Amino acid sequence: MIAETVSLDWIREHQFLMHDRNGFPIVMDHPNGVNASDLLPLSLIGCSSYDVVAILEKQRQGVTDLAVTASRGNHKRF
Repeated sequence: MIAETVSLDWIREHQFLMHDRNGFPIVMDHPNGVNASDLLPLSLIGCSSYDVVAILEKQRQGVTDLAVTASRGNHKRF
């Protein structure tokens, strides 16, 4: 098994700099960067969209546009 590593560095207060396995930087901060609770839905729609486009291209379908949105509930805990 090959390990793929991601990293996070604390910048200040509630701001973090994350890097994916290729070193691509993502700033997690509210309100100026990506919100931590948005990362999972973004990952889900990103992976799903990648698969959809790959499948359509293998079927030689002419993909010209794709837009995806995701909603999440914000349930209060008691």
